Amino acid sequence: IQFRSEFGQNGIENPVQTSQHHFYQIDGSGNWLGENEAGEDSTVSPNDRVIAIRNEWRPYRDEVTGSCPADADPDCIAGSYIISDNEYSGIIYDQMDRFFNPGQFYTNSVSVSHRTGNTNFLASAHETSESGIVEGLDGYVRRGARINVDHRIGRAFDFNASAYYSQSMADDPAGGENPWYGLLYYPPDVDLLELNPPEVRRDSNDFYIQPDLTVVEANPIYNARNADIERVRGRVLGSIGVRWRPTEIVDFSTDFSFDRSDRTTTNVYFKGFRFNAADTRPEGRLQKDQAYNQANNWSATLSVNKQIGDWNTNFKLRSLIERQQ
Repeated sequence: IQFRSEFGQNGIENPVQTSQHHFYQIDGSGNWLGENEAGEDSTVSPNDRVIAIRNEWRPYRDEVTGSCPADADPDCIAGSYIISDNEYSGIIYDQMDRFFNPGQFYTNSVSVSHRTGNTNFLASAHETSESGIVEGLDGYVRRGARINVDHRIGRAFDFNASAYYSQSMADDPAGGENPWYGLLYYPPDVDLLELNPPEVRRDSNDFYIQPDLTVVEANPIYNARNADIERVRGRVLGSIGVRWRPTEIVDFSTDFSFDRSDRTTTNVYFKGFRFNAADTRPEGRLQKDQAYNQANNWSATLSVNKQIGDWNTNFKLRSLIERQQ
């Protein structure tokens, strides 16, 4: 009997350092500026802040030397550019650190083997669990078991059989819909963990889906904490073989094997799930996708080996049937 256990912790070895400077227009006190109805600069909220467009080249600070090409966006202003050289003021957040969280992992396995007389026996089982590095996800779990048996019956018969089963369950490994893209878009002064008002709040994970209206991406932390996306995979392998040696020159063997893989993906968005303004999906959805692959193989081989004088003769007849679906 053998038992083995491994455990440890996951993390991000080299976290991405995001920019702490912005290209929005501010006044001398660091307040956000926008345009009022009279077309004048005025103090505005962060959701109404505007990009500071510069109309004078400063080659000693910037490497921009051209203007808009002929097929450029109509909003492009020839001879103008923007640059992030204003440092964010007030409270800033490390969005990467808030989304990712070091998790633990472990693997336990046990095996039992025995040999007695004409029989060899081996049985094993294992479990692997990884909580991952995304806050709010259940991570990955895999469990499996295997059994092998070899047995000899008298002088002429050999028998072998094996079976294996495993199942894995994984929470959405991406932690939402393209979270990496959204994390890099949200400025560091936006609180991705800000909750909706109490009168409309569902629970402690009901964050603003679009905490900065200037960013079209949905809050990746909201998706990771609220969307239930699970992938389940099962695998079954089995084989059985028989060998018969009626005489010293005749050898007959046959075997059969089976392989099946099942995959199920379940997406659950509860009724009232929040999507950003650009998303047209309904407020609630249940989707389940299932697929499988299966293969059956059977083979039989007859061999006749005989030495005639100085000649070694061998006759072999083999049949093979394979089926996949």
